[in-house]
Amino acid sequence: YGVSFQMMSKVDVKGDGQHPVYAWLTQKALNGAGDHKVRWNFHKFLVDGEGQLVAALGSGADPLGDEIKAFAAGE
Repeated sequence: YGVSFQMMSKVDVKGDGQHPVYAWLTQKALNGAGDHKVRWNFHKFLVDGEGQLVAALGSGADPLGDEIKAFAAGE
C-alpha cells in the first residue's frame, strides 16, 4: 500500500467474530460510556490517556475537525 505507518491485520468490528477491542469500544457494559454502532469505514473512537472512552465519531466526522483537534490538544 505504500504507507509509512504500521499495517495491522483485518479484524471483525461487529458480529459473531467481533474483536475484543471493538467489543469494548461499542458496548456500554464494557466501556462504561455508551453503546456505539460502527456503521461505515473510518469510524473514530477517542480514548484518553487514562483508557477512558471519551467520544465516538462517525465516518463523516472530519479527522481534522475542532472536536478531534481539541481532544488531541488535551482540551
